[in-house]
Amino acid sequence: MNTLRQRQTAIMVGLTLTAWLAAGCAGAARISATERITAAERSIREATQSDAALTAAPDLDTAQTKLGEAKAAADAHSWGDAGRLADEARADAEYARARAVSQKTAKTSQEMRQNVQLLRQELERTGR
Repeated sequence: MNTLRQRQTAIMVGLTLTAWLAAGCAGAARISATERITAAERSIREATQSDAALTAAPDLDTAQTKLGEAKAAADAHSWGDAGRLADEARADAEYARARAVSQKTAKTSQEMRQNVQLLRQELERTGR
C-alpha cells in the first residue's frame, strides 16, 4: 500500500514538473517571437528611412507582408511560425535597406564622375 502511494506521488510530481516545464518553454518561445517581431519592425523602419520605399519597394513590401503574417501567427499563439516569419521580414527589410544604400552610392559615384569630367573639360578649355 505504501509503495502504491509512493508511485502515485512520483507520477503526480513528474506530471507537475512536466507541466511547469512546458509552460516555461511556451513562455520563452512567446518572448523570443515577440523580440524577433520587434527587431523586424525596427529593420523595416530603418529601411523606410533609407528611402527603400523608393528604390527597393518590392523587397520592402515583402518584408511588411511577412511582418503582418508574423503578427498574425503570434496572435494565434503559433510562436515558432511567428519567430520564423519575423526573421524573414527582418532579412527582407535589411536587404531592401542595403539595396537603397547601394543605389544611393551608385548615384553619388556617377555624379562625382560627371563632375570630374566637367572639371577636366573646363581645365582643357581654359588651357590649364
